[in-house]
Amino acid sequence: MLRMHIYDLVRQPRMPSLETDEVAVIVPLTLKTELTCPICLDTLKETVRSKVCLHRFCRECIGRALRTGNSECPCCRSKLPCKRYLTPDPTYDAVIRVILASQQAAAEMDASEAETYCAARVCCSRPLHIAKKRMDGGQIAMDKR
Repeated sequence: MLRMHIYDLVRQPRMPSLETDEVAVIVPLTLKTELTCPICLDTLKETVRSKVCLHRFCRECIGRALRTGNSECPCCRSKLPCKRYLTPDPTYDAVIRVILASQQAAAEMDASEAETYCAARVCCSRPLHIAKKRMDGGQIAMDKR
């Protein structure tokens, strides 16, 4: 017999709200930190993951750190005696390539659609801004009443 908690019976599913720019601001910043090597502070290249603490690094950066005699994880100071404690992470590299390609495509699209830029810094496809009159250059025309 399936047992359900009272919470499961009463809770109402919540739909994500895209009315605020909170998601658009926080997600890219969080993603950027996840895609950054903690040693060189650049985008991860040839990603390797620690078997001990699961932190990710560029293969070259962590290799250089281990060669200089530092046998600890730069993030949490867990013991990393040698390269055998590191595994390649090609899936993560593929994810990084897809994200960077989509960011580059979005930047190119933004550059080509500069004329439709909203003066209120909100996407022109939002319901609030679709009904507004636009002047040349994408500025919102203010109605004088």
